[in-house]
Amino acid sequence: VMRGGSSTDESKRHSSDLAWISVDDMPTWEAFRKIFDLSGVADAVRPLVDCDEGIRLYSSFYVVRSRCASANLHVDWGDGVGTNAFTLLAPLEDYSGVDDFQLLYEASAAREAVAGGVGGGDGGLAQYRYR
Repeated sequence: VMRGGSSTDESKRHSSDLAWISVDDMPTWEAFRKIFDLSGVADAVRPLVDCDEGIRLYSSFYVVRSRCASANLHVDWGDGVGTNAFTLLAPLEDYSGVDDFQLLYEASAAREAVAGGVGGGDGGLAQYRYR
């Protein structure tokens, strides 16, 4: 379990009680892989990811929180890593009617349009509304 708001910025470690609970055995990973395969997400994102063979599930986590006092932006896969990976956050329940459970992100205007974000159209902070 990774706690402390999942922050790499020490000044923001208390911004939420976010915790990432990782899969720690093969049967649990297989259960997540089945959800991943059935979701069709690999086919949906394939045009967005430059890869040779296909989209694969690398790891999976439950992400839980009960409070969040402020935004805590971070980068999962920076350009310097030399990896072609992406992080998918998919709620397991319907949170479309909840204003404060949506994904806040920093994006260019082009990415905002593609991702269905709600923002000013000029990049900066935007909110993805889960649907």
